[in-house]
Amino acid sequence: MTLLAPIAHGSTVSFPNPISMPIAHWGLMATIPSNAARPLRTGDFLNKFYGYVAAKS
Repeated sequence: MTLLAPIAHGSTVSFPNPISMPIAHWGLMATIPSNAARPLRTGDFLNKFYGYVAAKS
């Protein structure tokens, strides 16, 4: 999964606030969350986020 742009989090980072992010996964572009009726909360994201790998070509 590749993050295509900065994570949108509104004006402040707070655990209950929703976030969204555009990604590419196996050549397909998508936005997380895919269902706006079920927002991804900052706290839920951080509970499952383990890190990232960065590369420059």
